[in-house]
Amino acid sequence: TVGELSSSDVSAWDIVNADLDTRPLVTDWKTADQNDLSLSTVPVRAVGSAQVGAAVTKSGRTTGFTSGTVIGINGWANVSGRQVFGFMTDVPSAEGDSGGAVLQGNSAVGILSGGSTQDGAPRMFAADLQNALTLTDGYTVALFLDAPVVTSAAQLGVGGTVTGTGPANTTLVVTPEGGTPF
Repeated sequence: TVGELSSSDVSAWDIVNADLDTRPLVTDWKTADQNDLSLSTVPVRAVGSAQVGAAVTKSGRTTGFTSGTVIGINGWANVSGRQVFGFMTDVPSAEGDSGGAVLQGNSAVGILSGGSTQDGAPRMFAADLQNALTLTDGYTVALFLDAPVVTSAAQLGVGGTVTGTGPANTTLVVTPEGGTPF
């Protein structure tokens, strides 16, 4: 229903096959001919909100990785007879792309919900991802985190300082040669 934020287009899946290695990456379809879409990907580093006028890309099975601009946000569109809350873009898409990731840079911002043309120009509508996640009973988006990098000398004496970078709230475990990790 127009005006209701519960009008979304999202599904959440539990992966129960232990042999599958899900990753916080989106394929850019450059390696489709090699039958291994994991060889060329874009890391998902954050979940964000679409910004009007900003560049946006989508990954879809039918049309691959295409880009354009966000042309409207916080609206509803009739997608296959259902009202869906999200944002409009001028990104090319086609039937079969639905459910694909919509990114602004490395931030996941939407889920491809529907597309068409208007006055000969492509129009793609995406469900707002942050809103959709509020409807999935605690499901989240896996994020790509860079491995911590130590920037100080590898050999430290007693009282030495280790410096480096890593994701927020990461715990560093130090394992001294011949000693107990701390």
